[in-house]
Amino acid sequence: MNENEKDIIQKLKKESVKINPRKEFSFELEERLTQRFSGKRRKNPFSILLTCSLASLLFFILLISSDILPMLGQATITNDPEILIYHTHNSESFSPELEGLVRGSDRPDNAFHDEVNVTKVGEFLREQLEEKGVGVIHDKTNFQEQLVEMNLNYEHSYELSRDMVNDILSENDQIKIMFDIHRDAIDKKYTTTMIDDKEVARIVFTISADDPNCADNRQFAESLHERAEEMYPGLSRGVLCKKNTLGNIENYNQDLLDQSVLIEIGGYQNSFGELNQAAEYLAEIVTEYLKEEKPS
Repeated sequence: MNENEKDIIQKLKKESVKINPRKEFSFELEERLTQRFSGKRRKNPFSILLTCSLASLLFFILLISSDILPMLGQATITNDPEILIYHTHNSESFSPELEGLVRGSDRPDNAFHDEVNVTKVGEFLREQLEEKGVGVIHDKTNFQEQLVEMNLNYEHSYELSRDMVNDILSENDQIKIMFDIHRDAIDKKYTTTMIDDKEVARIVFTISADDPNCADNRQFAESLHERAEEMYPGLSRGVLCKKNTLGNIENYNQDLLDQSVLIEIGGYQNSFGELNQAAEYLAEIVTEYLKEEKPS
């Protein structure tokens, strides 16, 4: 190939990298274009233009016939996140998912795991939101591991998550909503409901009464609860306003953003199936909230 032909292929390869296609797709495209260009060379300017047009057409046809186009929306979404999801108590887990993994996991104080835990629910929530066009940062920092490494007690968890939240907010000033996702430690009869003949984990919105943004955060939480009641009656257990009884809780970090809420999805006796169904409904509720809040 001459230099012009090489330049054309490189430009096309650079364009494909921007949308992050599969490796197999890139190799196939390069091979086809190489075969197309490596035949009889045309020095006629019109022929070169025609060849470039055919190459572009081939690229477009391969693109729309692959699974890349559905990913384009996600690539755009993650570049402009509106929501931060994180887990201060990231190792909180669920007894049905820990059978054979953790001894005594049928008790809430033993239902913890470094990998099989509430972060998986947060990840499912992120996926559901992004499918609906909402940009999300999901932080999965293992704060409980950090506590052990730093020889700190469990009550210091919020000090560690606070540092992470500050770092992310300082680099992403477009974030407008913050969810700290947990699970409850009460019995399943309180954390489960039936919606459309399916068992679904219930959710509860918790805000800090000591937070200077308490009024704004309470209004935000109540707005989400009201939408939940309209869309999926019984899903939400309501809004809890808690006083800070431990000096290290730092207001659940809710003083850092005025649309912040701690959300407990289900309890230790719920399964991932029930939890993910709740997360799917929550994503729909949050999406509707964002649509109504955005200026027309």
